[in-house]
Amino acid sequence: PGYHAQVDEILSYINTHISENLTLEELSAHFFLSSSYLCRIFKATTGTTINKYITARRISIAKAVLNENGNVMEAFERSGFTDYSNFFKAFTKAVGISPKKYASLSVS
Repeated sequence: PGYHAQVDEILSYINTHISENLTLEELSAHFFLSSSYLCRIFKATTGTTINKYITARRISIAKAVLNENGNVMEAFERSGFTDYSNFFKAFTKAVGISPKKYASLSVS
């Protein structure tokens, strides 16, 4: 259907504001859409949920920072997670190893 343009705008907005605190409520308000509608069209178009997408984007940013300089705190700060334990859990779950271990493997 005609969701694609709307979802492209949502994706673009998420990617631009990834280091900020993005919530479904905030996205709904920004795009003047109900959160259930927003979730539905996002999932229909991308095949994933908004939260999973945001987490995946944040993990890639963290990995890029760790590959660059191995600084775990900088990776946490630049990736937009609101607290360290969430960052640690999400990273470890997605990557299979802790951020510190990842950093030690990537920085040569």
